[in-house]
Amino acid sequence: MRLFIHWKETADTGTIDVDLTCGLYDENWNRIDHLSWTNTRSMGRTVHSGDVRSASGPEGAAEFIDLDRAALLRAGVRYALERRRTFIAD
Repeated sequence: MRLFIHWKETADTGTIDVDLTCGLYDENWNRIDHLSWTNTRSMGRTVHSGDVRSASGPEGAAEFIDLDRAALLRAGVRYALERRRTFIAD
């Protein structure tokens, strides 16, 4: 399963940095692990694409998180909570 976010910057928006993260929790909502630009690998083939800090090109930018469902289930993960944070330069 793939989580992703895509964004573009324009002359009006200035620099925008969007961070995609995912918390991994057991059936009682106890945190097992997380994926973000600070932790790009987890169980099995569960990976984060890395930190993209600008979307100034014509195609914009994207961040991805690939979840290895089988490996996460074996590790007791019941919930994956996607979060997005946006930082706008002054």
